[in-house]
Amino acid sequence: MNAISACVAGVFNLSRPAFLILNALGSCLWAGAFVSLGYLFRHQLEEAAALASGMGGRLAAVLILAIMGYVGIRYLRRYRLTRALREDRITPEELKQKLDEKANVVIIDLRHPLDAQQRPGTVPGAMRIAPEELSQRYREIPVNGEIVLYCSCPNEATSAQVARKLNQLGYNQVRPLIGGLDAWHKKGFPLAVETLA
Repeated sequence: MNAISACVAGVFNLSRPAFLILNALGSCLWAGAFVSLGYLFRHQLEEAAALASGMGGRLAAVLILAIMGYVGIRYLRRYRLTRALREDRITPEELKQKLDEKANVVIIDLRHPLDAQQRPGTVPGAMRIAPEELSQRYREIPVNGEIVLYCSCPNEATSAQVARKLNQLGYNQVRPLIGGLDAWHKKGFPLAVETLA
């Protein structure tokens, strides 16, 4: 019996015996459906088992190789993306220079609202978009120009994840800020104190 069924029983004012009878019937239907499927397809299952046992080690080797290949490809893609994002990061000094030169840079503050409350300042001109809002709000980000992301997590982990998502959405010039807002603040660069949406 799970917690939801007990709550539903309480809502409908079921007595304990009625609840136990209905619960037993539901369990029988659930188990019976799988037993019936097994009975109906028993001949096909026996043939599949015989075929698999005839292939023996070859089938196991093919399955293991397929799984290893899949995992290897996924790891290689992740490694390439992580390396590319590491190379594409921007330092606080480089961002400050771009801001001073009035370069076409869009800055996105990815910090969690609690982090933003603890330190209400932002890099000047930053727009605040929570990572979970990205799929709804990414159209607010101009496609042309450079995009700089910063967060408050170690090693710019959130910025790297969002950069990957933006790359998949067609944004090419996406760069996480090395050290995030903490690094910007430690350099003594100015903060905008107003809360930006």
